[in-house]
Amino acid sequence: MLWSRWDNTGTEYLRLWSDNAGFRADSGIVGVIEESPLRVGYRIHCDPNWHTRELTVRVTGARGNSALDLLSDGAGNWRTRSGEPLPALTGCIDVDLMATPFTNTLPIRRLGLAVGASAEIQVVYVSFPTLELSAMRQRYTNMGVIDGTQHYKYENVSGEPFEALLTVDADGLVLDYPGLFRRYLLT
Repeated sequence: MLWSRWDNTGTEYLRLWSDNAGFRADSGIVGVIEESPLRVGYRIHCDPNWHTRELTVRVTGARGNSALDLLSDGAGNWRTRSGEPLPALTGCIDVDLMATPFTNTLPIRRLGLAVGASAEIQVVYVSFPTLELSAMRQRYTNMGVIDGTQHYKYENVSGEPFEALLTVDADGLVLDYPGLFRRYLLT
C-alpha cells in the first residue's frame, strides 16, 4: 500500500503479509512531522487474531536518531526487547503510531464489530519524532457501508477530543483518513 499525507508533507509505503504466526507489516515513511523532516521505518507483528505482539520503530531525522523495540504477550502486557516491563501500558492490545493510518487497521480487524456496534479500547500511542509512549483510550464504531464504501468512526476519548470518519477497504485498510492520509489505489 502507498499512502500520502493530505498536506503533501509525507508518503508511506507498507507491505503487509500473513504467515503461520499471524500478520506482519513492514513500512517506510518519509516526511515532515511536527515541523521536523524524518524517515521512519517500522515493523509490526500481530498474532492470527490481530493482537499486537511486536513493534519495532526506527527514526532518522534532523533531531537525531531514535529507536523503539517492544514486545507484548497479546493480552496487554508490554516489555522492551531487553525484558524491562512497561506497566504504564498494561491493558493495551493495539498500537497507534501517529505517523500512519495503518495502525487503525489493527483494532478494526481485531474487534470485528457488527454494523452499528462500537468498542472502547486502550492502545499504546507512539508520538513522533520523540517516540514517546502513552496509553490512550479510543473508540471505534462500525458505521456500515455508505455510498458503497465501508466506514468506521474513530474517536480519541482520552486527552484532547478528536474524531474522524474513516473509509476502509474490505480488509479494513484505510482508504481515506480525512485531512490526514489518503491511499493510492494501485492497479
